[in-house]
Parts: sequence; structure tokens; C-alpha cells
Amino acid sequence: MARRSRFDGAGAWFYTGQGVAGQFRIERQILARLSHPNIARLLDGGHTEEGAPYFVMEYIEGSNIDAYCGDHNLSITARLRLMQQLCAAVQFAHQNLIVHRDLKPSNILVTADGVPKLLDFGIAKLLNSRISDSGSELTRARDRVLTPEYASPEQLRGEPLGTVSDVYSLGTLLYVLLSGVHPHARPDQTLPELETAVCEQEPPTPSARLRDSANATDSRDLYARSRELNGDLDNIVLKAMHRDPQRRYQSAAAFAQDIENYLTGLPVQARPDTWTYRAHKFIRRNRVPVTSAAAAALRGAATGTVPGPQDGSAAISDSALSTCCIRALVCSKLRSSNNGTSVKGDSTK
Repeated sequence: MARRSRFDGAGAWFYTGQGVAGQFRIERQILARLSHPNIARLLDGGHTEEGAPYFVMEYIEGSNIDAYCGDHNLSITARLRLMQQLCAAVQFAHQNLIVHRDLKPSNILVTADGVPKLLDFGIAKLLNSRISDSGSELTRARDRVLTPEYASPEQLRGEPLGTVSDVYSLGTLLYVLLSGVHPHARPDQTLPELETAVCEQEPPTPSARLRDSANATDSRDLYARSRELNGDLDNIVLKAMHRDPQRRYQSAAAFAQDIENYLTGLPVQARPDTWTYRAHKFIRRNRVPVTSAAAAALRGAATGTVPGPQDGSAAISDSALSTCCIRALVCSKLRSSNNGTSVKGDSTK
């Protein structure tokens, strides 16, 4: 077993009991690889006078990430920025052939400065089997240790794990941070019931769960947050949590990038890339110029000079998309004002 002590701004772990030498060797090898601003640092290691192995970690003074978000009433954008930092830490671990396997709020502390720190690699897995000694009894026992509420379906089934298992856990964590509730866990739920829900059932969208909370409390703030989640954010979270590992984001970096797409108004990978969706996102990113151009086009339409896309264009560029958006707006406006009569110069080619 492991015992933790705190001294001089550091946390020390002392290992005692059967199999501790192997456990200590694996975890210290993992920690020695990880030097990242969002991962608690390994400071030292060795053996006590009694021969018990130990290592000394950076001591993190902070709150669990879910408690931090609630206590500071963080906006959705601020919660997403925290998640991006966490994704960067997990991606770094994956690039060093390490799967954390126990991503949950209590293993992510946020400092007073708002910096998330990932810790506790006690059941992490080294993907290089020559180092991790994957055939040992110790490793097999560690493979059975997990936190069911945040474990992926394949982890609950005891199947071989890859980095996308951590992506599932990140998705579950983001679901909790955005909606305030767990996607599958319920009061008085048994472990088999939870495992069945995770492995076989689709969770409600985060916005739906938040809307339920808003209805129960008649909270205008929760209603507003629910509307903000509806659409892209719902799809981003559920893609990360897909039961099929092949249909999730294939890396923590891809997950973080789609969050960035949402934050900057770009189309997200979690939604079908239709023309209407891209046009909607383009207009939202460019409200002022599109509105101004549409007004100019409306004035020009009165004389039959509505602009159209350039002939011979093989792909829809931003400028062409802008023209098409303006064209659609103009046609919509004129049709509504003229009770469906056609516009001079309008064609669909």
C-alpha cells in the first residue's frame, strides 16, 4: 500500500506491503518521464533507512476541478479553457506512452492562480510492455483498479486499453463540469447498473440535464447555460464519450482542438460538415461585415445586381462562402417581402 505525507511544500509517498518494489518502479518510471506545467512534478525518490521505497512529489495546494468551477462560478468558456489545459497534460502523457486510466475530479487540482494540475499516476499504464512488465501479477491487479464513474466502457469490460480510453474519461469529466451531474450515475445505483448504463446506454445531452436542473430550480442562469450548451458543445462532449472507441476523438489534442473550434466560432468536427452549418458558423463569426455586405446587396438587388459566386471555383473559400451567405440572405429577405416572387438576376446554378 502507499502512505502519503506532506513536508516542506512537497508530498511524499511511502510504499509498504507485497509487490511494492514493482509498483514503485513502475510509477517512478512513469513520473520521471513527465515534465509538464499541468502535471505535478516528481522531485526526488529513494529508500528509507528501513528499506521502504518512496518518492517525493510537488505538493499542490488547490481544489478539485469540479469544486473549483462551482466555488468560483466559472463561465462555460472558463471551464472549457481549463479542460484544454488538462487535455494538453494528458496528450503529453500519451506522447510519452503513458495512459493515466484514472482521470477524475479528485485527481485534478486547480491552484489559486487557476492552473489545473494532473496528479496520481498510481494505476497509469506504460504502453511499452517491456517497461511495464504487463504479464506480472502486480500489473494484472493494477489493471482491475478503476473509478467506475469515469472509466471507459472498454476499461469496465477489462479489455486492452489505449489512449482513447483517457479521452472517454476526459469527455465524462467535461460533461460533469458543464452540466453539474454525472452522465450515468444515479442515487442508490448499484455497480452492475452503472456498468450497464456506461456500456450499453446513450446518456442525455449535457444541455438536457442542465435544463432539467433549471426546471427543478427555476434558475434563469441555468436556462441560459443550457441554451449555450445546446448544439456544438453537446456534440463535442458526446463524441468524446462515444461507446465505440473508433468514433471518439482519436487523441486528447483533437478533443482540445474541437473545443478551440467552438470557442473561435469555427465548425466543429463533432457536427456534420454541411454547407448550411458552415454558413451559419461563418455568419456568426462575421456578423458585422456580413450584415453590412447584406445591406449593400439588398440595395443592389433593387436594381437587379445581386452579387453571385465566381464561376469556375473548385472549392468554397471564405470569400465565396460570404457571397453565398449574402445571396441567401438577400433572397430570403426579398422572398419574404414579395410573397415568394422571384428576384431578377437570381439563379441556382
